Amino acid sequence: MAPQGKRKLAQKNEQEDGHSALIKEIIIDELPFSVVDQDGFKEYMEARYYRGFQIPSHETIARDCVQVFMEEKANLKSLIKKTDQRVCLTLNIWTSKQSVKYLCISAHFIDNNWELHNKIIGFSPLTSDDGEEIGRAVEKCLLDWEISGVLTISTGSASSYDAAIDYLRTRLVNKVLDAKFLHLKCIIDFINDLVKDGLNLYPESVARVREAVRYVRGSPARVELLKKCSRERTGKFGDFAKEKFMKTTSFLFLDSPAIPTSTYCMLMAANIFQEAFDLFEQKDPMYKRHMEKTCGVLKYNDWGKVSKVENFLKVFYTSTDDISEMFLTSNKFLVEMGGIDFHLHNWGRCANKEKLSMMALDMKAKFYYYWGDVEKSNMLIYVANILDPRQKLGYIEFYFENIFKHDYTDEGEKMWKHKMRMVLTSLYDVFDDYKGKIGGPQGNADAQSRIFMEKYLAEEQGDCTSRLMKDVNGLVESD
Repeated sequence: MAPQGKRKLAQKNEQEDGHSALIKEIIIDELPFSVVDQDGFKEYMEARYYRGFQIPSHETIARDCVQVFMEEKANLKSLIKKTDQRVCLTLNIWTSKQSVKYLCISAHFIDNNWELHNKIIGFSPLTSDDGEEIGRAVEKCLLDWEISGVLTISTGSASSYDAAIDYLRTRLVNKVLDAKFLHLKCIIDFINDLVKDGLNLYPESVARVREAVRYVRGSPARVELLKKCSRERTGKFGDFAKEKFMKTTSFLFLDSPAIPTSTYCMLMAANIFQEAFDLFEQKDPMYKRHMEKTCGVLKYNDWGKVSKVENFLKVFYTSTDDISEMFLTSNKFLVEMGGIDFHLHNWGRCANKEKLSMMALDMKAKFYYYWGDVEKSNMLIYVANILDPRQKLGYIEFYFENIFKHDYTDEGEKMWKHKMRMVLTSLYDVFDDYKGKIGGPQGNADAQSRIFMEKYLAEEQGDCTSRLMKDVNGLVESD
């Protein structure tokens, strides 16, 4: 081939590669289609490839982006069909700057290689918060993606979601136990709602810290002055501060009203600079005037109260952080909720801390309204914990015995055994449902399962230590 022909072929290949790279860049960086019409962008593309590089129009770019979306959608749809696993959904309602509400539908499933996939499969506008409208939008999305095997749907705590789930229960096919375990309410939303009550522990002191942080963050000069005050009081700033800030992105963190647990980050960071704030007050006269006009100057006893709130919030912050990790497994939920339950129980018994005790009792009542009634809980959370080979029945037994130690049913049965019976019944129901779908032998397996359950519950455990705990203690003592 002549040199000129080779050059034309190379330019053609480069044109195609450049066009594909441009489409990918616009999608990944969320650039507007009109970026290709800007002169600076055209110069960049010609410098990047070759003079005369043909930049497509924004209409062509829009069409090609839609084509890429359709291809990726077809690939994902094929993967879901090939995997043939049940899919879990998450529903979120987002509000735009123009106050338009959108329903975001995410799908979570495991492929044949045991890799977890999290994909947004639906994003559509909503005209209202009507539950049936939400349900119809989810139904339309599932039909579009040809998804039939839905295991659970996780939502917020709004009542409209309850109506949406009720609608979907009547419309879904290939349901597990007639969609009895379909609805899961977001635990993080519940924890954040619960923590709002905790912020009433010392609201005035927390408000003063928040205003002090807001004032310092108001200008770079104030930030530098506080850093200087920190160095003068502690003799160091850099590494000392970084070690303490955990996941905060700046050395002073301002909380968000929408995320109550973020107040922990704010108080934790501010507490480190308690002495620096005292010196800052002396060096910046405007600071004291500003604080007096708003919520009052920070006093020494405010820091003591703030420390108590920080320690209180740490429990909830740690729990939400643990269950917000990228690769979360369902067996963790019960452990985290059980930990919160134990802390509320202990705080409620603090006779020497009346304010904390009263607040904990109020929070515990709210906690039990959502979580304490096992009959109304989604049993899959308990089933997932049992399927954890490290836990099996040990943790649930330990948890129920501690919570319902002195309670009995109207029939005189120990309450913790009654709760265990419900969990085990659900476990066997799920097992039998799956066994029937894969064509396993039925026989008298169901009866044998029930006999095992009755035998297990008939055993007296003595104290509130599980058999698992007893075995561990025995090994320790024998050593």
